[in-house]
Amino acid sequence: MLKENLVEFIERSIKSNWEIEALADYKGGAYSYHEVAEKIARIHIVLEKSGFYLILFFWQKITTFIYEPIYSS
Repeated sequence: MLKENLVEFIERSIKSNWEIEALADYKGGAYSYHEVAEKIARIHIVLEKSGFYLILFFWQKITTFIYEPIYSS
């Protein structure tokens, strides 16, 4: 079982591999970890300003309420 928070895991990976390629395309395009971090930050800002995080928060609460009894038995 994962002992740490997923966000903390991603953050530590980005910081420790800042200049290394994180994602690469078969035909040659690549993104370094710092470029991936910049894109994540931009997406985060857009979602935050759009109110989408609030929707995700409530959806997570609803699905936990519905499925928790099923998985706990």
